[in-house]
Amino acid sequence: MSFKLKFCLTFIFSAAFALASYGQRVKPPQNVLEYFTALPTKYFAPVKNVNERKKLVRIQDLENGFLRLESNTWEGWGEVALFKNADGTKTLGVQTIGCGPGCETESIFFVQYKNGRWIDVTSDVLPEISQTELNRVLKCYKPDTESPAFAYYELPRYGTTVKLIDNNEDEEAGSLLYELAWNGTKFSARAKRDRACKEQ
Repeated sequence: MSFKLKFCLTFIFSAAFALASYGQRVKPPQNVLEYFTALPTKYFAPVKNVNERKKLVRIQDLENGFLRLESNTWEGWGEVALFKNADGTKTLGVQTIGCGPGCETESIFFVQYKNGRWIDVTSDVLPEISQTELNRVLKCYKPDTESPAFAYYELPRYGTTVKLIDNNEDEEAGSLLYELAWNGTKFSARAKRDRACKEQ
């Protein structure tokens, strides 16, 4: 075999191996745990190491695409949920909740993994609900309250509806203020009101 032929064959095999390796690297995550552990540092900066992230998982429900995160050094918890998109891809939601006193969402974001890139789609899929609106809805449940709504999101383990819950420090179970239903593209917000509260 000539040197030239050997060189060509070596180049072809090397290129094929490189392409195969690249294909493996850009293969999208397959379940909610893989999505969570593959998140770039900028999205989950406090815990960068994959093994340390796995240690945070207290509930792992791969079938329903849900993780609950907890830590002995964390006054609160986190939730990770996968949502199916209309085009067959997935959207990952991640939130962290801090408590003491009362609990509220510290951060929440939604990302998609497409063509080897992570894309933040939070502003595209999650409607903004103002503090004024939350306070107004809370008044429907507690007309005499002077406290502002102290709310946190709850990502779903079952179904695809995200809940926005008031958790003032003076109560054990918060009031459900809003439901945000996933339609395969984005969430649509619907306020939950007491029967005595009229639409405004």
